[in-house]
Amino acid sequence: MTWLLSLPIIIPFATAVAAFMVKDRPSGAWVSIAGSLLSLLAAAALMVAVLREGVIAAQMGEWAAPFGITL
Repeated sequence: MTWLLSLPIIIPFATAVAAFMVKDRPSGAWVSIAGSLLSLLAAAALMVAVLREGVIAAQMGEWAAPFGITL
């Protein structure tokens, strides 16, 4: 379940890249809406996981806390 921790970071970044690529087309607005909905779903899934299991934390890149990023 630790992959849920990275979704609130990955989804907006991927949405920004995709929206930039289609910025001149009418589908650019739909890309932004889809990214927002995916972010909402990821946040809800993360909330459900935290309510079930309690606090969830993970070390990104398997580095220790002072050097790695803790989510």
